[in-house]
Amino acid sequence: MLAVVKCGFCLSILCLQFACTPSAVNQDDGGSKAGHASEKLVSVSQLAHHRWVLKTIDGEAVLSNPVGGYGKGLVPELDFGELPHVGGFAGCNQFSGQFVLNEQEGQFKVEQLATTMMMCPENAMQLEQRYARLLSEWSSIELSGNVLTLKQGEQVWLFNLFDWVQ
Repeated sequence: MLAVVKCGFCLSILCLQFACTPSAVNQDDGGSKAGHASEKLVSVSQLAHHRWVLKTIDGEAVLSNPVGGYGKGLVPELDFGELPHVGGFAGCNQFSGQFVLNEQEGQFKVEQLATTMMMCPENAMQLEQRYARLLSEWSSIELSGNVLTLKQGEQVWLFNLFDWVQ
């Protein structure tokens, strides 16, 4: 019991350290980034504590797929918590990681991406793989009203704001 509490305390301190470090969220590593500077620049404060649910990929509606034996229809989502934490549902599994936002260039990616390892129908697994690639590589990010857009190469992913508390 003491080891669990001690480990939890250490993780809390580590998370607090990352959350209080500006470079953990607003960093530019000089690597190659997809897309161009956004006309609708996104700030960290616009993402914090919001949930975004995937609506379309390249203009095609993303249909809700039953996952597992539960019959729940779920689509990928981004759920921004305490900075720089992001988590959500990837099409089959839950994921979490630390997001990096370059506000000046309108670029976004998720580092330290971790997922659960549940098996799902093939179409859900394929969507999840595409989504994981999108998140783990630099994408341009735009925000217009209640629509968040991630662009990477020719791909355009649109998410609608759908907070847990309305």
